[in-house]
Amino acid sequence: MSIVQIGVIGLICVILIINIRRENPQIAVLLSLAGGLIITFNLMPIFKSIIELITQISEKIDVNFKYISMIIKIVGIAYIAEFCSQICIDAGEGAVASKIELAAKVFIIAASLPVIYGLIQTVNSLLS
Repeated sequence: MSIVQIGVIGLICVILIINIRRENPQIAVLLSLAGGLIITFNLMPIFKSIIELITQISEKIDVNFKYISMIIKIVGIAYIAEFCSQICIDAGEGAVASKIELAAKVFIIAASLPVIYGLIQTVNSLLS
């Protein structure tokens, strides 16, 4: 799917949401969620090819795939949190959106701890 197609889907959703929001705000939020999911699911093949390319690069430069997979996981957490947070903001629930963002930051820190630990071990071994 090209960016033009994604843009058209987004614009159609926005036009429908603007027209529906006045009469039925709950349906507008659901339409926003559906539009976001349609766009996201159409991006899955691109995500897959990016992950495959990163995997191939990490194998060629002999990087531990454990670290690469953690980075991919961290990016995934950020994307999912951003998507959910924006849906909450569209629904007028900024407080819930900020809690999702806080939770994402905690998950990102937790996911990055093994990388940080490995880095500290590497620095420590170099200094010894």
